[in-house]
Amino acid sequence: MSASGLDDFRSYFSQFIGLIVGGTAATALVLVTALIDLAPPWPPAVVQVTGVVQLVALIFVFQVMKTAGKARINRTMLRSVALLAVFLTAYLAAHSLLVFQMPDGSLGLRGLWCTANAYAVYEGSCPLLTRDEIADAEFTAGRLWTPLGLTAARMTMLLCWIGVFANLVFLIGSFAVYQRRVAARPAI
Repeated sequence: MSASGLDDFRSYFSQFIGLIVGGTAATALVLVTALIDLAPPWPPAVVQVTGVVQLVALIFVFQVMKTAGKARINRTMLRSVALLAVFLTAYLAAHSLLVFQMPDGSLGLRGLWCTANAYAVYEGSCPLLTRDEIADAEFTAGRLWTPLGLTAARMTMLLCWIGVFANLVFLIGSFAVYQRRVAARPAI
């Protein structure tokens, strides 16, 4: 029996990290490489933002699910898998449509609404301008897309990205909560 709820959470957190490390050890290099290429170009601190969201999701799962029955855990896991698939599909589609490579190799982001000037010139392709059309504006997003259009694109990408990782934590965290409880039961 633990001395406090925080001791119990610390033990759960250690087991959760062990589960992630154990499950991804063989493909860690591939995952890291893939995530670097697929991370949204905004905000610059997306890794830190994602880490905070994952920690909040982990705390939530521990607090809410620690006494949940197997049926509720299973429903949560199924819901997490479904939402993970939806957010991942939406993120990959948005990444494919909205992200482009800048001349320096960094990633730029198309907006969702063109400025009046850009629309007049590129009516047929606004807002999904080609790289050559973006180059005509010297890769200056503000010349091509409205501030609201750029913000909407950034938020779409970020919310889908966070949705992917929050649901991944819900899936793994729910599994870990239940398995931890099963392991703690005395053998009969």
